[in-house]
Amino acid sequence: CIVGCWGYFLPWMGVAKMKQHWRATKYPREKRPHLSLARYYKAYKAYPEAIGELDKSLELDPGYADALEYFAYVYMDLREPDKAAEYLKKFSAVNPGDAEPYAAMGDFLFRTGRLDEAIASYREALKIKPDYEARDRIAYIQTVKGDYGEALRTMDDFIKNAPSPGIRMWGLIWRGVLCHVTGRRNAAIA
Repeated sequence: CIVGCWGYFLPWMGVAKMKQHWRATKYPREKRPHLSLARYYKAYKAYPEAIGELDKSLELDPGYADALEYFAYVYMDLREPDKAAEYLKKFSAVNPGDAEPYAAMGDFLFRTGRLDEAIASYREALKIKPDYEARDRIAYIQTVKGDYGEALRTMDDFIKNAPSPGIRMWGLIWRGVLCHVTGRRNAAIA
């Protein structure tokens, strides 16, 4: 939660203060501050700086899963699918049996236009962790494909399996949007 909030505070706070806060300069042998800075740089499309910070994280811990995953997303943004795929493979290797690598691969496949493969990858994540938040991504892809009925069924399943009230609310909002898009306005406001 705290790391996610930085996107709101950084424009007025500045990188120098963030570095000071995260102690990236005071504790350069700590991997997490470098990942946090990489997230900041990626958000502002400063990709060379993001890559530099991710490199520092991986120098400190070559198996640091979060940095490997984030490297893949940086390369997705840079439209370098081969490098993104390379980091996704490394991310999977350090997380056997975890749902997150399948979800990240689903994101990659979606962004490269391989929609059916993306859905299959998200479903693999759900097999491992049934309450994983991949159903909304599946419903989104089904919507992109124009399969609104299936998207609504998937979203209903997402709502039913939501692990928390906040996640359930996200599903209800999404379902309302889908109902609106398909002309079911009364269902959208129900």
